[in-house]
Parts: sequence; structure tokens; C-alpha cells
Amino acid sequence: RPSKRPSYSFRPNDRSYLHRYYLSRLGAINRANRPRIVIGGFFPYGYIPYLSPLPPDVYGYLPPPPMGYSMGYYDGYVVVSSPVTYFIVNVIDLLQ
Repeated sequence: RPSKRPSYSFRPNDRSYLHRYYLSRLGAINRANRPRIVIGGFFPYGYIPYLSPLPPDVYGYLPPPPMGYSMGYYDGYVVVSSPVTYFIVNVIDLLQ
């Protein structure tokens, strides 16, 4: 874990924007086998190859991530994490 976790907050309307953007993908998610991703944890090692970067239009809409961190999408989650350690700074679950 980083000694000091950087702060990142999604805005109130970001969840609805992301939900609309990824709506076509949300129906195909198998909720029974979906990992639980939490703030302060680490992105599961086995799923790292499936973490896709956000498209430029979505990335441009959201507040920029902290220096040295990136944003990605996996299985209904939008994750702000370190691309080196995969420490999770913030996450939005689009299925909640």
C-alpha cells in the first residue's frame, strides 16, 4: 500500500454518465462470478489483462486521476488505480 493514499472523488453525476455509457455491456455481466473491488484494496491479479482503459471521451469527461494513476473499466466497475501496483484509489460499481 502507498504510504499516503492520493485522493480522488467522482462527482455526483459521474455515476449516471458512466452507467449510460456502459449500459450495453452491463447486461452480459455474470454477477455470480464477479470479483468484489473495494477502495483501498488491490485489483485482482488474474483480471489485470481484462482491465480496459477508458475511451478518450469518457476520460475527458471525468476529473483527471491523481498523478501516476490511471482509470479503467472492468465488469461493471470503473476503477482509479496505480498502473504499477494496482492499488485502488476509488471505484464506481455501475451495477449498484
